[in-house]
Amino acid sequence: SYIVAYALGHNPTGIFGRIGSIYDMLNHAEQEGSRVAVNAWGLNGNRGAYTADARSVDVFVKDNPDFLPIFSAGDDSGQNSSMVLSPSTAKNVLSVGASTTNPSGLTANFSANGPSLDSRVKPDLVAPGVSICSGRGFEASTPMGFSCASGVHSNGVNMYMTLSGSSQATAVAGGSVSLIREFIREDVGISSPSAALLKAAAINGATDIGTPDIPNSKEGWGQISVVNSVMPTYNGNTLSTFHDNSRTISAGFSTLYQFDLDPTSGIDITLAWTDVAGSANAVQTESRLVNDLDLELKAPDGTIYKGNVFSSGESIQNGNSDSTNNIERIKLLPNSALATGKWQLKVSHKGGLDQSFSLVVTGDATIDLKSDLTTFDGSIFPSSESPLVNDLITLRLSWLNQGTTDSGQFRVLLEDLTEGTTLYDGLRSSIAPGQLDSFSLYHTFTSTGDHNLRLTIDSDNDVVEINDESSGVNNNIRERNIVVSALGLRLVTLDSNGQEDSNLVNQTMSPAVSEGYTWPVVLKHEGTGNQSVSLHISQVQTPSPIRSDVLLPPTDTWSRYSDLSGPFTMSPMGENGDKIYLNITMNDDDADLSGNN
Repeated sequence: SYIVAYALGHNPTGIFGRIGSIYDMLNHAEQEGSRVAVNAWGLNGNRGAYTADARSVDVFVKDNPDFLPIFSAGDDSGQNSSMVLSPSTAKNVLSVGASTTNPSGLTANFSANGPSLDSRVKPDLVAPGVSICSGRGFEASTPMGFSCASGVHSNGVNMYMTLSGSSQATAVAGGSVSLIREFIREDVGISSPSAALLKAAAINGATDIGTPDIPNSKEGWGQISVVNSVMPTYNGNTLSTFHDNSRTISAGFSTLYQFDLDPTSGIDITLAWTDVAGSANAVQTESRLVNDLDLELKAPDGTIYKGNVFSSGESIQNGNSDSTNNIERIKLLPNSALATGKWQLKVSHKGGLDQSFSLVVTGDATIDLKSDLTTFDGSIFPSSESPLVNDLITLRLSWLNQGTTDSGQFRVLLEDLTEGTTLYDGLRSSIAPGQLDSFSLYHTFTSTGDHNLRLTIDSDNDVVEINDESSGVNNNIRERNIVVSALGLRLVTLDSNGQEDSNLVNQTMSPAVSEGYTWPVVLKHEGTGNQSVSLHISQVQTPSPIRSDVLLPPTDTWSRYSDLSGPFTMSPMGENGDKIYLNITMNDDDADLSGNN
């Protein structure tokens, strides 16, 4: 073990002094080998606020995810709300208040209350902070507590004295977290536990002191308990604890765990993540949460418990998901009325950037390691939302393993249910937990209209999953409708009986006999989807006598018009409104019907 200590204090003007920034100080400790930092101090002023120093600590922990700073919540004899000190208001620290030394005691009447001004649970925990036997310096001429323990300095002054405060509680919490870290490294086998895992483990094992009412502004999630965090028991029986140190999840996706669980011994679950630093300049009442994860527990009978939805110190059904804290808890007290069996625990990422998280689950439970291949919105993604018939497009197919073990090889099937054809049928390699897999294929639709595509993952049902066609909810199938359109506006000439006759397009006219001609035509929409149409009749032109590929203005002046001017909105082919009948007239205004010219 390494202990790195720093001398901090107030200068004669009362300004709190330190060397460099908080980031620099913590960074030096990290470089010296420390992984837990006990900071039994706070900054005067801006109580409850997410300050620049709080933000700096959050940035540091995000940059150094295996380093956990522990900060004192501060003292407040007035017991007013939102009086916790910065930087304990940071999201990625462990904020510690003081409790009485008695293991079954209460929150100390001087410990600063939360929450933070943006309504996060603060302090996170409390630890004994009343009459803590502590070292007394050789130079300390005015003792602040009573003598305790034995031993004296060379000048005869006692070496130890009792002190009370959240600073003393923070020191107790620091030693406790260090022991928890040692247990996780040596007994659980996680060599580099993240700061988020240490927070989750300490909070998960905390004791709700006094009236059961966690979380609250006095004790946060309770009083720290090393024994409950590392060797939990119920009625003399040892409970199991599952640790997931650092799993990464993307926005819009989930990770799913399944446990064989007997709730008669209770359930404790804590999710923690090291969030991206928030803004210190925003209005203090605004949420500082950047990446919003949600915790949800589903009982065998379908009952849902959501993270941080509590009443009288226990999780209750229904409620709204938490969008404020980067700690989420579910706690069920021992209850023989709850069903024994398969319980599903889901961690979802509601919005933000990719985020790693840590999870601790304690109970009479055994994790059921299974994969869970799932489709999602966007599993079938065409390169064109409305492709044209006979156009070559790409179809990107994607799926995720949201379970806790490798999937093994499986078959993927893509079908066009409208055409009754198979677009893809092939084997895919195993994917790891949390891994997204995708590939693209080329395709051409040869007919217009709706094409209902269906993607089936593990179509042969070879993979044992939490959810598939055999158990749970079948999330292996995703359908998407793609509307294939065509470009198809045509003008067709009609004969005297109103029948289509394209041969009538060409007419020969003598200006001595007739000054114009009227074509009865039908405007037809042979495509898909509504189409807005404007009609424009161009100038009359005649072929050049020298070059047939060059058109020239005629000698005479011509007028042209239609009896319907538009614009028109035409319906898709086959529906009412897909045809418009009209007459187009062209007139030689200089025609001489007298035959003199």
